[in-house]
Amino acid sequence: MRHSPLNAALAFKRSVKELMKDIITSLLPVLSLIAGWGLNEYSQKKRGNAEYQASIAKVLSILLEVRHKLNATEFGLQKLKELGFPSELIPQIRDIAEQFIPDTEGLSADYNQALGLLAQRDPVLAFRFRSQDSVNEYLKIVRNISKQHEFPIELAQSMESSFKNILLPNLNDLIRELAKIHSRSTSKEVDEILAKKPQLPAEFVRLLSELGIKS
Repeated sequence: MRHSPLNAALAFKRSVKELMKDIITSLLPVLSLIAGWGLNEYSQKKRGNAEYQASIAKVLSILLEVRHKLNATEFGLQKLKELGFPSELIPQIRDIAEQFIPDTEGLSADYNQALGLLAQRDPVLAFRFRSQDSVNEYLKIVRNISKQHEFPIELAQSMESSFKNILLPNLNDLIRELAKIHSRSTSKEVDEILAKKPQLPAEFVRLLSELGIKS
């Protein structure tokens, strides 16, 4: 019995469909494995990016705190001089004023932990930011040296101001760089923060007011 061309074509089509079905069935476990691996890689990459962004945000936040204290302290000293405070009283008043500014000493552990995460992705960047949170600790060293050698108060204050004027621009540049790496919106917000003029802490202004001093 001879088969018509149409029947032969239909039979061939059925054979091809069955063959494709068999191939897909046999490859299904492999395809599932590849898909699972791809999803896992995507998940790990996404989680890695999230940790990277979080570490940058943490380092940036701490450096902004350090800068705030550095800037506010220097602004406060200049303000006290403008108000006519005797030079010999300024160190004591400065110490009182600093009590109203959030302390940055306890942030070192968080800073180093964030840098550790950052180093996994960008070791060079992490290296560059190492110890940048210790700016205010360096100032304490300068003050202690001045006390130990009994430098005149005017000289000690001049040394401290010069030290701050060197450190602050560098700190600003590092903060801007990190903000740009984080995101465009963060960079814009940071530029606005850095552009603001420093202000005396509200509590310190209130204290001066109670003493009858207008700030």
